[in-house]
Amino acid sequence: MGSSFNVSDLKSGNSVLYLGKDGQLASVPSSVWTQIGSYFWNPDIYSLSKIIHHLNNQVDIKIDPKLLGYLEDRIKEYNDSHAEQIPHLKAFEDLVSRTQRVRRNYIKLKELDASVSLDVAIKSIKNRSTADLLTEQSETDIKECIERAQYTDNRFALRRIANALFSGKRNCFHVTSVQCLRLLLCDPLSSNDDIAKLIWAAYQEVKGCDWAYLIEWEKTSSSSDKSDPSSNYGNYQNLVRDDEDGSWVRYISHCKEISEDQEVLVSHGGGLFYVGEFLRGKTVGYSAGGEYVGTGIFVSPHPDGVDKTQRDAFYACRRSPEHFDIPAHFTAKIKAKYLRAVINGYEAKLSFENVQYLEDVSIEVYNYPVPRLYGMESDIQKLPYDEGLKKRILESYARAPRG
Repeated sequence: MGSSFNVSDLKSGNSVLYLGKDGQLASVPSSVWTQIGSYFWNPDIYSLSKIIHHLNNQVDIKIDPKLLGYLEDRIKEYNDSHAEQIPHLKAFEDLVSRTQRVRRNYIKLKELDASVSLDVAIKSIKNRSTADLLTEQSETDIKECIERAQYTDNRFALRRIANALFSGKRNCFHVTSVQCLRLLLCDPLSSNDDIAKLIWAAYQEVKGCDWAYLIEWEKTSSSSDKSDPSSNYGNYQNLVRDDEDGSWVRYISHCKEISEDQEVLVSHGGGLFYVGEFLRGKTVGYSAGGEYVGTGIFVSPHPDGVDKTQRDAFYACRRSPEHFDIPAHFTAKIKAKYLRAVINGYEAKLSFENVQYLEDVSIEVYNYPVPRLYGMESDIQKLPYDEGLKKRILESYARAPRG
C-alpha cells in the first residue's frame, strides 16, 4: 500500500477510535492502544505476530486501510534489515498477506450484505401504503435508509429512496423541495450529503399535508376499481402454458420468422443512471410482468435493424424525470435467443444475466430540463433550510439545462 499512517491519527482524548461492526464509531482505552502501538515502533517477531493475531481475532472491526499500509511498510523495513538473521520472515510476510486478503474479502462480503439489506429496506418503503409511511416506525426506517445510503456515499440508493417516497401514486413533483431534489440528483456536481438532507426535509414537508388526499383515496379505492392484470396477458398466457422458458423467438414466430442466432436491434427508453447501473450489473432490473418472466428491463426488439417508432425515446423523456433521472435512449444488438417474451407483443425482456451478450451498445442522453423556468429562485429562497444548502440548490438550478 505504501500509505502514511501515524498512531496518533486514531487517538481521541483518552481513547482510540475505530469503526465497529455496525459501522458506528467505537473506542478502546488508549492504554490498550499504546500496547498495540509499541509493536509498530519496536518490531520483533513476537510483536508482529501479536499484531496479526489482533487483526485476525477482531474480524468485526474494520481496520483503517492506512493502518494496514503502515503495517506492510514496517514489516518490509524490518524484513530488509533482518533477512539474514531471521530467514523465516518471508513465511511471516506471507502470513500477513494472506491475513489481509481474508480481511478484504470479509469486508467486501459485509458491504455486499449491507447493499442487499438496504435494497430490501427501500423496496419495503416503496410498497407501504401512504398511511403506513406516517407511522413512527416508518419514519425510523426511512431515516435509517437515508443515513446508510449517505454513509456509503451511494447516490443510486438515494435516488431509489426518493423514487419510493415521492413518485408513482405518491407523486409530489409540485412540491418545491421535491423539485429541488430532482435538480440535485441529476447534477453531478451536487453532494450526496445535500441530497440526503433534502430527502429527509421533503419527507417531513409532504407528510404533513400533501399525502392526506392519498390516504383517503387508498381507503376508498377497492380492488374492483382496478383492472385485472390477467386480462392483459392475451397470447402470452397460451405461450407460457407450453413454454415456461418464455422464448421471444417462439412467441414472435407466430407473425415473423426469426432464427435464434439472428442479431436483433433492441432499444430501451429510461433513466441514464438506472440503465448504467443495470449494464454494470449493479441492479437486476425490475419485475417485467408475468409469472415466468422474472426480472430485467423491457426492450423493444427491431428485427429489421431500424427503430422506426422512436417510442422509447419519447418514453424516456416523459418518464425518467418521475424517477429523478436523466432521459436516455439505450440501443444495442443481441442474438434473439437471449430475449424473453413479455405481455406486450412489441416488447421483450432483457435479463441482467444476458447483458454480457450485448454488442454495439449506445446510449443517447437527452437534456434534463429544469422543473420550472420561472419563479423557482424565489421559491428556493423561501425554503426553511440553512443558507448554505439554499445557495448550493440555486447553483444547481443555474447549471441545469433549459429545454
